[in-house]
Amino acid sequence: MKRIYLPTDGVSLASIVAKGTHSSDWSGGGVGLGGGGLAVGGAMGTSVSRSELAKSFDVLEKAPQLRPADYNILAIPIFFIMLLFLVMPVVNIEKYQVIISIILVVLGIVCTAVYGIYFSGAKNKEIEEENARLKREYELKKQIYYRLRFVETDFVVFDPVTGHWAYAEKPKLIALIATIKTQYR
Repeated sequence: MKRIYLPTDGVSLASIVAKGTHSSDWSGGGVGLGGGGLAVGGAMGTSVSRSELAKSFDVLEKAPQLRPADYNILAIPIFFIMLLFLVMPVVNIEKYQVIISIILVVLGIVCTAVYGIYFSGAKNKEIEEENARLKREYELKKQIYYRLRFVETDFVVFDPVTGHWAYAEKPKLIALIATIKTQYR
């Protein structure tokens, strides 16, 4: 059965979730006397309560965890500094200590530069591309989610731009967002 909804039909899905979510702060304290002595304690926090409708409509996941940058370039100089501190007590002649320390410092600088020039650029580019892709996907999902509308009489959620609709159940909403997202690729 084909259903057609107007862009003005229904209520925004995001507003239902926002109105159905209530948060409040709580705190408490207590004093107790027992065999172990006197105990004093306290606690505080925030409680969040949601209506069933808000729970089923909250299908927008949190922002994706982005990959951290490549910090392997810091391991090379740290390795050579550690090597320097391990070798110095073994060598007793001061002249050789100076020569070894100069060699290790220069070797550390050269190895760090070679890694930075030839190896870290490609890895950082790959990380930046993946982070950009994750951000784009999340922004697209968010954009789709915020334009979805809920029609209470039919208990469906529809997208006013594409005309796609699904019954207002969490798995079907996730599938609806995925279906709409594939049209934008």
